[in-house]
Amino acid sequence: MVTPIGNTTAATWDALCAGKPGAGPITIFDASGFSTRIGAEVKGFDFENAIADRKLLKLASRSHRFALKAAEQALAGAGLRPAGENAGGRGFFW
Repeated sequence: MVTPIGNTTAATWDALCAGKPGAGPITIFDASGFSTRIGAEVKGFDFENAIADRKLLKLASRSHRFALKAAEQALAGAGLRPAGENAGGRGFFW
């Protein structure tokens, strides 16, 4: 999980159990022209090390990096490691 209250499943779960809020002042862009200046931003995410593949990192948008990191965490949590012939997705689950 990559969420406004944690960048891992464990951190998100701990924050949920502690009742920590994810909303706060918007900091990633100038929101002064909007009626609302509060949002739920992902904080403390390491964008430069989110993805090991440097070419993919260069092409990935902010939201793509969140999704790729969450998918990586999900695979690791499930004990799955794509490699070799199954890395492309074909035959990965069958």
